[in-house]
Amino acid sequence: MTVEENFVFAPDHPALAGHFPGDPIVPGSVLLDRAAAIARERGGWLVTGVRRARFKAPLRPGIDCVMRLSPRDDEALDLTCRVGQKIVLVAILDCTADDEKA
Repeated sequence: MTVEENFVFAPDHPALAGHFPGDPIVPGSVLLDRAAAIARERGGWLVTGVRRARFKAPLRPGIDCVMRLSPRDDEALDLTCRVGQKIVLVAILDCTADDEKA
């Protein structure tokens, strides 16, 4: 089951204060953390690691983005984060079934 979620990081998100003051971007670790939360909450997957991540464009606060997680055949998820048609992040996340959600 593929899951998608639209969201916006608020300009006052605590991670933005030190991440390029005056020209903030959402840190990659915050994007990956959000992906792990979506995986658990919406898909019942527990992310156990990041196999590969490529940050292709910055994500600014206040901009609507779409995160999409699709299961693979090798106990992993394909992650794509987009702003419109522009890819912000592509990754492969290792995961297992979240026993609390199963």
